Amino acid sequence: MILPGTDITLPPIAVSAMYWGTRITIDHAHRLLDHAVDAGAHFVDTADNYAFWQTGGMGGESESCLGTWFATRGPASRDRVTVATKVGARPASPGGWPADISGLSRDAVFSSVRASLERLRTDRVELVYAHLDDRAVAMAETVEALQEVVARGWARAYGLCNLTADRFDSALAAVGTGPPPAALQGLHTLLVPAPDVDIAPQVALDEQHLRLCRAAGVIPVASSTLLQENDTRDLQRLTEAYEHPVPTAFDRPGIRRLQQTVADVATRTGLSAGQVVLAWLAGDPDPVLPVVGISETEQVDAALRAVTTELPAEDRARLDTARAELGHA
Repeated sequence: MILPGTDITLPPIAVSAMYWGTRITIDHAHRLLDHAVDAGAHFVDTADNYAFWQTGGMGGESESCLGTWFATRGPASRDRVTVATKVGARPASPGGWPADISGLSRDAVFSSVRASLERLRTDRVELVYAHLDDRAVAMAETVEALQEVVARGWARAYGLCNLTADRFDSALAAVGTGPPPAALQGLHTLLVPAPDVDIAPQVALDEQHLRLCRAAGVIPVASSTLLQENDTRDLQRLTEAYEHPVPTAFDRPGIRRLQQTVADVATRTGLSAGQVVLAWLAGDPDPVLPVVGISETEQVDAALRAVTTELPAEDRARLDTARAELGHA
């Protein structure tokens, strides 16, 4: 998979660095990154607000952790990692979330990207996302600012996150003669949230999002693939998200059938439930690139095995059917 608008080849997963430097110590995070890069999982997903909600966190800890890795691993280390970061949702003041965040005005985008680069100790990232929809700013202003970030060489490409389908369509319409977005990130997994449940600040990718991505040549990127921001257990075991009980937002008619279908496919293929989900995402005719939380080196290997395993057509069809029937049982 090539990052649109560039010559950068992406691996089949992005490694989430959300809790690196907070919940996960810097030393351990660096060992994880050493292993991931050596294994070929060199696409790292971070943000300028990770992880302000952790005790003592202010936002930027994850980027700083990555920057320290670049500084300690030598000059060649930067070219070994494909970095995606996000701007626009960092608290502008202590305790300011969610009312007082940096936002996505032209000036805010520029200042946020410059600050991210400083924390990352680099002169560019491969991908910069607008993290949350900022309805106080015209979509055209945000898109044009991101395009200028690319033009200035601060990023090779830009992307968008957590937009409803109509807002994503508006962003595409605002592209004009500049480069289009390379990626759209949102919650996407086998489980589908109930339509009447608010999962803000996240937005789930639906079929309309995926159709727009296909038409525009945008890579869909799936966050919260296992419904946990950072899965801290071995992917070889079942994850809570695919056992009973499921998170409230996803508990709906048909969920037990989907859970049983995942378990059956796991047994048939020798994968875990979590690996089945990743294989399902990566094996779509229009593949969705999953972001995977990693806290142990073994999880890197398990995730890579999952996304390089082709599910039998019969099993994929059973999963698709069980997913489509959610809410109708």
